[in-house]
Amino acid sequence: MMRSFWMPSNESSAWDPIDKPTIPNEEVIRRADAEHELDFFRGKDFMGRNLFMFRTPRPPGRLPEIPRLAEIDAVFEQFDSDTYQLKLVLNNPNHADIFGSLCANLIEGTRGFHRENTAEAVSAVISRLAHWQGMLRRGRPEVLSEIKQLGLYGELLVLKEIILQNFPLKNAVKSWRGPYGDEQDFSINNVLIEVKTQRDSADRKLSISSLDQLNTDSGPIFICHQTLTTHDDQSIGTSLRQLVNELLALAHETDAITTDTLSAGLREYGYEDHDEYDIPYRSLQKRTVYRISESFPRIVPNKVDIGISSAEYTITIEAAEPFKTDPTEIWSL
Repeated sequence: MMRSFWMPSNESSAWDPIDKPTIPNEEVIRRADAEHELDFFRGKDFMGRNLFMFRTPRPPGRLPEIPRLAEIDAVFEQFDSDTYQLKLVLNNPNHADIFGSLCANLIEGTRGFHRENTAEAVSAVISRLAHWQGMLRRGRPEVLSEIKQLGLYGELLVLKEIILQNFPLKNAVKSWRGPYGDEQDFSINNVLIEVKTQRDSADRKLSISSLDQLNTDSGPIFICHQTLTTHDDQSIGTSLRQLVNELLALAHETDAITTDTLSAGLREYGYEDHDEYDIPYRSLQKRTVYRISESFPRIVPNKVDIGISSAEYTITIEAAEPFKTDPTEIWSL
């Protein structure tokens, strides 16, 4: 049995605008995301069931084994002479919210892949499907660690107070890349933003997780460093649960696709609604934005000896201070 996650069922669905076909064995199909490099589609069959397809040239070698999901039929089949498709069929409409989040996760988790790299793209989609199979089997995830909670709160705070102040929610939510393991937490308008969040009692520093995190070859990068104060008094701050629910309510007012996209990111991060997230209350003590330039203190691939493939390091706030900038500069490029 598929377990119901924390997300309330949407009154609307990304499949609502798609009409059910009137002829048996027919399907009505719509492209899911016109901006995505890969070919994803939503649709309905004659029985009114929600469909989701990923179409691709035939991958080399043996066809992949498809993970089995409760209440969802999944098959990798030939679509025409040149194309194969992974087809998901929702059998139980009571799980439409989870199905919507799953499909949004497949879309968002594969941004950056190209249809020319067939084997890599197919492997990425199947891997994400297997990841969801594991999540659904495990059911309710454990409470996030304090560090993970702090990181999630920080990213959502930037989403709400910086990204959302300059872009519609639909675009803002799609820009959130933190849950999917990208080098930076946000990517929007060819600008990359990495969020670093600490408790106000911690030593202020910038912890860099890889050689590419501050590599500007992929575009302008800004670091948003935040310190948060923790409170027991609700009148002073906001809990993680309150922040999540506020953004979900805004997404729900926007449209079903935005709700699915945000829900998929939260699930990917490991967040599920728990009473434990009602406390503590947090408030922003200080936020500083730094622009990464050629002279910014950093380690990047073209500045290390041959043979060094990975590195983690810290940068002192004092060393970063000369590169401090106004947050409005992010959008002036």
